[in-house]
Amino acid sequence: MFKLLAGIVLSVLISSSALAQESDIKTLTLVHDCGPAGRVLPFLKEQYGEEPFALGRAGVALAPGGEPIQGILLMNVNPTTLTYTINILFPEDKMVCMLVAGDKFRPATDPKSKMNL
Repeated sequence: MFKLLAGIVLSVLISSSALAQESDIKTLTLVHDCGPAGRVLPFLKEQYGEEPFALGRAGVALAPGGEPIQGILLMNVNPTTLTYTINILFPEDKMVCMLVAGDKFRPATDPKSKMNL
């Protein structure tokens, strides 16, 4: 478990090393906060009023050339304030890492969603 958490916290790679060789492709190495699902998910509900909205299989790569680690994508949304959080849950140890948090959430088919957020 420590190895998994250390790898995720130190660096999560979003693009593959094969794509990174292209000159117009960026390698985005990020650090994410992780914690026990039993604490993180209730926190999102209590602090931000975010409810579960979507889920799916997901994977993240640890460090350049690292093997992807599979998890469950969890998206929580507050339908009133339009805040959202995208997380990945690792079922083996029930840890959740926050990948993205934001606001002004709406469907991409919304006529107002011309990226002028």
